[in-house]
Amino acid sequence: MGEVKGKGLAWGEGQILLEGEPVWFGEGPEGEEIPLVWTWIDLLEFLGRWWPWLILEEDYPLPLQPLYPAFFIQDAERRWFELPEDQVEEEEVAHRFIARHDLADAFKGLFLPSLILLRQGKTCHISVAAVRRTRVRPWSEIQDALEEVGEYLVNAVSSSDHPRAVHARKLWTQRKERLIERELDLATGLSMDVRKRFHNIDWRASEIQAVAYPEKRARAFAAEFLLPRQTAEAVVRCQPSLQKAAHFLQQTYRISTELLAWQINNSSARMALSDEERTLLEQWKTGRTEL
Repeated sequence: MGEVKGKGLAWGEGQILLEGEPVWFGEGPEGEEIPLVWTWIDLLEFLGRWWPWLILEEDYPLPLQPLYPAFFIQDAERRWFELPEDQVEEEEVAHRFIARHDLADAFKGLFLPSLILLRQGKTCHISVAAVRRTRVRPWSEIQDALEEVGEYLVNAVSSSDHPRAVHARKLWTQRKERLIERELDLATGLSMDVRKRFHNIDWRASEIQAVAYPEKRARAFAAEFLLPRQTAEAVVRCQPSLQKAAHFLQQTYRISTELLAWQINNSSARMALSDEERTLLEQWKTGRTEL
């Protein structure tokens, strides 16, 4: 990446290849592949803003397990096809998730193929839908590369007083502080208010962190400390209706309607529900309807 324009916004040439195959590139006068020329301050802003999520967010926000991250929205759209039309809230959640992990989303006014990075424990899935490829690399290697890019870009605009450069530098230099602030929210999948209900738990203890298998972290914590999915399934199957099962579970475990709905949804009992009950379950999950 080399500086070619001096506007204080890291204008320069750059390209990305995945195992030698071009993913991001420009096109020359004869159709040949050439480096992109753009303001790379966009990428610095993206890395600084979403650093905590890139480092800590390992679970999908919907009860889906796509084969690769690039298939997440496609799988979500299949799910929405079976649900009521009013799924705006869930769609927003899904697209915000992708926006935090798709490097292409960083660039303003430039269309680039999606390039999704999603950490999975000690590995990282690098997923490119355009060439239908996903590669798995050590997470430490990817984090080092992102830090190297960030440091290069912040140095490139170190003397710029352009408002965007100032803002991007601030986001990047404060990324570790923001990572600490968000650590428990993202690592456990539980808000501070929920965690406060368990005064005797040291949420930073290594054994607590180990309970979360990366791809199901939020659900694992909810199941372990609030309502096991097997219990939710057993109650739903033995009660005459979903509503009676939900009332019993809520009175017994003193949990929110949303969490209750997610645990039922994530169990195999969901397959036995009627269409009307599935619709009601979706309404509970989004908080549009209470028990």
